[in-house]
Order: sequence, then structure tokens, then C-alpha cells
Amino acid sequence: MRIAEISIHSCPLRPLGTGDVGGMNLYILRLSEEMNKLGIEVDIFARRHNQNEEEIIRINERTRLIHIRAGQPADLPAMDVYNCLPEFEANLLAFINREGTNYDILRSHYWTSAIIAEKIKNN
Repeated sequence: MRIAEISIHSCPLRPLGTGDVGGMNLYILRLSEEMNKLGIEVDIFARRHNQNEEEIIRINERTRLIHIRAGQPADLPAMDVYNCLPEFEANLLAFINREGTNYDILRSHYWTSAIIAEKIKNN
């Protein structure tokens, strides 16, 4: 089983307490750790926050964090991320198509990520 976790505004490897980083980041990270224990493959898609971040980071045996370019690679207030949605969607779909990955479950976090999930769910 393979799951796509979409979290455009929140990256699970960002240090807690910086910018808008908080409970959602920790929740996504811990959830992926538990799914890893169950043998579930997880790709977490988050917006690139720093120009020096690698595109793909292996979090654990079955979980990858994939940074998607959308807007300035900097901390943005959650509401400002809305303007990045079209670019995030296009780059996310390009990544999925390039990798040829199919997902059994598509999950989203926060309303901005739900907009992306709704748009790509049938691709």
C-alpha cells in the first residue's frame, strides 16, 4: 500500500516553533513513522521552504519527504500559501507523472492541501 500525504504549508522536518511550525508537522511525522511500522509506503509532499533543501529526503525505510517548488522558498504565513496552490499542483503532478507512482490513499492536511488533493485525486 502507498499513501500520499499532502501538506503544502507544513513540512514535518522543520524545527518546531519556527514560523508556523507546530503540531501538524509533528503529527504528520509521527503518523508516517507508525505507517512505516505497518509496512505502508508514504510520500509526504510539502512546499519547499529553503532553496538548499533536497527534493527528496528519506525519513525512514518506507517514507519519503518530497519538497515541491511553489512560490518563494521561504517561510510564508499559512494564508499566503493560497497563492502558491496552482504552482504546487502543477509541480506535484509533474513529480508523480515523472515517478510513475500510483497511490492507494490520498490524504491532505489543512484546507489548502485539501484543495490540491481534490484537484489531483483522479490523476
